[in-house]
Amino acid sequence: MTLQRTTLYQAGVSLIICGAVVALFILAVGLIRKDGQQLSSQFAAMTEQTSREAAVLQLRRTADETVAERAQIAEAFLPGEGAAVAFLSQLEQTAPEFGVGLDVLTLAKKPESETTAWLVVSMMVRGPYDDVSRFIAYLETVPYRSYAAAAALQSQDGKSWSAEVELLVSERSI
Repeated sequence: MTLQRTTLYQAGVSLIICGAVVALFILAVGLIRKDGQQLSSQFAAMTEQTSREAAVLQLRRTADETVAERAQIAEAFLPGEGAAVAFLSQLEQTAPEFGVGLDVLTLAKKPESETTAWLVVSMMVRGPYDDVSRFIAYLETVPYRSYAAAAALQSQDGKSWSAEVELLVSERSI
């Protein structure tokens, strides 16, 4: 019987040790899974951060590469609030060079988008027909994004003409 008792004792101890090993194995697998999930989420966050950084670098590179083009485009717009007065002064100084008189009748803004607006200038141009015509043509070629929206030309006495002109000039607000 002593052999049986020893064998039973050893079998019991073996079962306890096996149970402990299985429990440790299950615990280890659970910890590995948990750490694996944490690593996966950290890897996903790192990948997202890396892609954001790559996008920012690409945007900076694009911004650096297009400085000249953006500056050229910006020149086609009046640069903002104070530029309207300077633009009108320039027109008033240029008018006598064409042999015409110029009176600004109204000045208003007409929003186009979040970053641009049309500066609407109504003016009266007076002088000989050819000079008035040349000045209206000049208005259509000012170095900004602009166009003459309306022009009503009238003869005053056959020699003197007047034209009411509405000029729209694009203004950048950023």
